[in-house]
Amino acid sequence: MRCGGGIYCKINSNPLIKNNIIVSNWAEDGGGGVSFCLSNPTFVNNVVYKNSTDSSGGGLYLYGEANPYVFNNIFWDDSSATGEEISIESGTPVINYCNIQDTLWPGIGNISVDPLFRNPDSCDFHLMATYCGDQYDSPCIDAGHPDSVDNILDCQFGLGGPRSDMGAYGGNNGDWPTGIWDDFISENKNPPQDFFIEQNYPNPFNASTTIRFFLIKSANVNLAVYDLLGRKIRTLLDGRLQAGLYSLIWDAENYSSGTYFYTIRSASSFETKKMILIK
Repeated sequence: MRCGGGIYCKINSNPLIKNNIIVSNWAEDGGGGVSFCLSNPTFVNNVVYKNSTDSSGGGLYLYGEANPYVFNNIFWDDSSATGEEISIESGTPVINYCNIQDTLWPGIGNISVDPLFRNPDSCDFHLMATYCGDQYDSPCIDAGHPDSVDNILDCQFGLGGPRSDMGAYGGNNGDWPTGIWDDFISENKNPPQDFFIEQNYPNPFNASTTIRFFLIKSANVNLAVYDLLGRKIRTLLDGRLQAGLYSLIWDAENYSSGTYFYTIRSASSFETKKMILIK
């Protein structure tokens, strides 16, 4: 592979890439693990490990004005001819809440410390946790984006508290697709173009619930709640937002038990999901 030994996104390719383990790939011209060119992916909760390149960016290589949104990832033990995990030829990525070896990246919440995988030589990239019988606690536990949570908490998925862990086993387990967004929507006739919205949590719920969504690009967004008869009962959001991760709480204290729907709309797409209020 010339660029992006594991994943290569090129020219207006803007997928959501989440919960992947990208290991032992090679590229000749850059990005042993991942490479983005003229694209703006959302790259979240991935492990990029022991990839290599004969050029720049053992873990991640950006060129052609790539502007990805990168958070909750672990880039570790990748190698390149120039020695860095991440190389930016051109572009202005947002890289936050990541563990990047040998580099204290100048974003929010980034660290550079051994992630303490359980057994990477046997392809076990779960994080160590003493209450799971491991010798140490990984520094990546509860170190992800504070608005991203682990809905499943056990020794196979999220560890510690509900705040997302870094790496492939953290971040909204059970609610997000695993792998590449383009593959997930391939059977949809009208896939969202501006956003991806998750199922509210908890659901069913009593009194209040949280709705989270990724805005892939800047857009005017409307998020509203409807009753079973299709009547709008609450507007949670109506305005222009920048690309990023958003979290809203619907306080349903004054509403009766039943089935409700929430719909997110932009100029080019919309999506509706069902939620159940139980009192």
